[in-house]
Amino acid sequence: MKIQHKTLKTILSLAFAAGLCVGTQAEEKTAKLTVNEPVISVNSEQIPLDTAPVIVEGRTLVPVRAVVEAMGGEVLWDAETKTVTLTYNDDKIELTINSTTAKLNDEDEELDVAPIIKDSTTMLPLRFVAESFGYNTDWDAETKTVTVSSAASEEEMEDTEETGGFLYYHEGEDGSIFSEMKDRTFAHDKDGNLIGEFLDTDVSEEVFTDKDGKTPKFVYDENKVTFVNAQGEMKKIVSDIHDPIRVDEDGNSYEYTPGSIPSSVIVRNKEGEITEQLLLGDVNFIYKDTEGNKLTQVISKFGTTPYMAYILPSGTTVKCKNDYDLIYTDKDNNLYSIYYDWFVEVASDGTATKYYRPMYDQDVFTDEKGNEYSVYINDENERIFIYPDAKNVVLQRVNDDPDTRIYKGDDDKTYTVNDVYLNIKDESNNETKLTYLGLQRIYSSNGQECKLLFGDEKDILTKSDGTKLELKESFGEG
Repeated sequence: MKIQHKTLKTILSLAFAAGLCVGTQAEEKTAKLTVNEPVISVNSEQIPLDTAPVIVEGRTLVPVRAVVEAMGGEVLWDAETKTVTLTYNDDKIELTINSTTAKLNDEDEELDVAPIIKDSTTMLPLRFVAESFGYNTDWDAETKTVTVSSAASEEEMEDTEETGGFLYYHEGEDGSIFSEMKDRTFAHDKDGNLIGEFLDTDVSEEVFTDKDGKTPKFVYDENKVTFVNAQGEMKKIVSDIHDPIRVDEDGNSYEYTPGSIPSSVIVRNKEGEITEQLLLGDVNFIYKDTEGNKLTQVISKFGTTPYMAYILPSGTTVKCKNDYDLIYTDKDNNLYSIYYDWFVEVASDGTATKYYRPMYDQDVFTDEKGNEYSVYINDENERIFIYPDAKNVVLQRVNDDPDTRIYKGDDDKTYTVNDVYLNIKDESNNETKLTYLGLQRIYSSNGQECKLLFGDEKDILTKSDGTKLELKESFGEG
């Protein structure tokens, strides 16, 4: 399985850019869900859910009707037998609540985790349904988000190739052009001459940096993942690659730190001891032509500044110009963008004037007086609650319910959290109720911090001087 291509801006641009393809190609369906968030995004349209996706025994369970119907399938429910029947094209799946035996086209299949009913909603294991129906899936361990897309038919692929439509293109700083199709990239030099046509190989790499400056990496090849350590030793990942914590053949585990920006991975030996912490650097996507010549697309997210580049078969590296798909404007028509997770101030001619490095994410709450509180996870994987006066409290989880989470603070108060509110109760049962505002990302530039709050209805930028601005989204020409 190939890891998710590009960043937030590319995910947002897929439906927009696909409109550049000419012909009779049917629309490709894409659904996006995040664990513990009661909403599904279908081709960028936000639709509320009665029940949020959850993780049970390391597997993601989703509200079945919303996903399957979003992808063009049908769902039937038999209340007497507690059996759900799913159909998509010529395939049929039958699953029974609390049973790990399913039927795929009348053949028995064993599930890792049984379907359940939660809040009167049927929850099914997404991986089994997706693979059975031939859906494409991508799992983002950092945000616990899964993207499901319908596979294009051979007829649709042929139609796209014949029309010459592209999903998006990138211009090199030397004037060269790289045009990306569904399964290939065309490279042209600055004079328009074809350098080559390079097919997607389904091979990609996440390159990390350790404390010694060496570069271990995860190598993805279809459904296989290999960890290559700093000494070049290869360790096969034997756990499900969708699991939040991966395990290799020697029992070492690799855990993406939640809320960490930039992404990092904690490595533990089989005894559970932390052996190192790795910081994500580059993500590489590999393409090859019919003669085996390699084109590498490099997404460099966490250096001095972010950039995208292509390494040509000759070994030459061509950096690309900034091409913003998502542009923000404030009330004074100043321009901003999110570019490979960085927040960027943009001049009217599209030139980046200032980069703000992403630091970490936090959930933001407010009380009835408008005071803001926040929760984030630090580098030691501790959950930290921050009061308006900057007082920090370390929270320890004391229950197992994924929907209503209860924590005990090192201030001896009890913190109860769900997706709508957070309640704080002291030993005298005095209670403070907080309302959830949204996810906020902290950015930094030369010691100056700004914050971008992604709310349900609007995004709010808090500048380093405390000024708050409401931002409006629009699309660029990426």
